[in-house]
Amino acid sequence: MAKRSLAWILVFSGVCAWFAFAGPDAKPTRNNGTEKEKQKTEVAVLGVIHGSHLRSKAYSVDHVVEIVRRFRPESVFVEIPPARFAEILAVVDRKGFRTRAADVKDTTWIRAFPELYRGILPLRHEMKFEVVPVSGWSPEVNADRRSFWSGAGKSAEQMQRHAIYSRVSREFAAIRKREGGIENAAFYNSRHYADLRQLERTLWSASFDHGLGRGGEVAINRAHFGHIDKALKTRRGRRILIVYGAAHRYWFLKELEARSDVQLVDMIPYLSK
Repeated sequence: MAKRSLAWILVFSGVCAWFAFAGPDAKPTRNNGTEKEKQKTEVAVLGVIHGSHLRSKAYSVDHVVEIVRRFRPESVFVEIPPARFAEILAVVDRKGFRTRAADVKDTTWIRAFPELYRGILPLRHEMKFEVVPVSGWSPEVNADRRSFWSGAGKSAEQMQRHAIYSRVSREFAAIRKREGGIENAAFYNSRHYADLRQLERTLWSASFDHGLGRGGEVAINRAHFGHIDKALKTRRGRRILIVYGAAHRYWFLKELEARSDVQLVDMIPYLSK
């Protein structure tokens, strides 16, 4: 019990300071265009678990497909960099729902996202929804991360910070396990999960963002949401589903809740089989 209390005290110690300068902007975006432009856009955020969908029975790729069918989006925003989108679509369209990781070997990191190459991308033909790439990942982001962890990130000070973060991360992992782990889609799409993830990533950000550059927690989430914001501005009044790693959901929810042009839709009712 003492270890658990210490871990969470360490998390909360950095929260207030971090939010003062690094958290999502608190002010809503105001729009002064025509009445049509002011029509609210329905937006939901589906938190996914990437490669773990292949190991989960209850939150499988097939379940993700059914969730999208129930939601009936007009547009689906996905975790793919715009610069790689055409290349990835060309690969997936050759195989459709039969696509396997080996088929997308030339698209590097997309292999980790079976919910996309085995689910949502092939499904777009059946449901006729638009797929919009909104990921901020780039070679520069990866380079900044590699540079830090191969250099300054190995210092004694950084290792001490990492040890503290690891203790908190283990507490979070224990909570996920108690909630059913990768079998519980509702947990990954709950406010409880988003709040816990925000606390965990707050500590990560306070500990390492100064050295991670474009690969830091704040920088990458701002890059991701920058693409989302741009896409939303040209799709007013539509029904939109954002499908993204659950770890980013806390950031997106805060940004979306601050907007006057968005009606945020709860994902939970669409998860039931």
